[in-house]
Amino acid sequence: MQRLMVFLGHPVYGLGVVLFTLLLSSGIGSMTVAGASSARDVIIRRVVGLLVTIIIVGVLTPFVTHATRTAPTSGRILLSVFLLTPPGFFMGMMFPLGLSVWRRYSELLPFFWAANGVTSVFASVLGMALSMEFGIAQTFAIGALFYAVAAVTATRRSLQTST
Repeated sequence: MQRLMVFLGHPVYGLGVVLFTLLLSSGIGSMTVAGASSARDVIIRRVVGLLVTIIIVGVLTPFVTHATRTAPTSGRILLSVFLLTPPGFFMGMMFPLGLSVWRRYSELLPFFWAANGVTSVFASVLGMALSMEFGIAQTFAIGALFYAVAAVTATRRSLQTST
């Protein structure tokens, strides 16, 4: 978001474009999980899709934003939407996939929803603090690492429940 605020030229554009795109694309990603198989290979494919997408977008974003920084605002907004949609789509799948892995523990469902809400708020503040301390690229790498840890955990858990 910080990188795109600078790229788009105004914090309002950055916040609006980023939030709108991530909310819409993650909602669509979340809808694709409904009724889908929670088999281990399906979960692994979706998680790998997220990790690959995060890496590709993370590598491409600095180059693309630098190369197109003089483009008209509408073009930069459209480019930002294209950069944010794929990772947002895959990120939207992760919470429903996590719920499907832990579905045997239905009494913990309220806890999972609460943990998701709390960590969403906490992560945005932590992300800002980490960006100020270490830089945007390192914070992005830390976030990708957390997704990788969550992917390993979910995959191992789905193996345990399927056996």
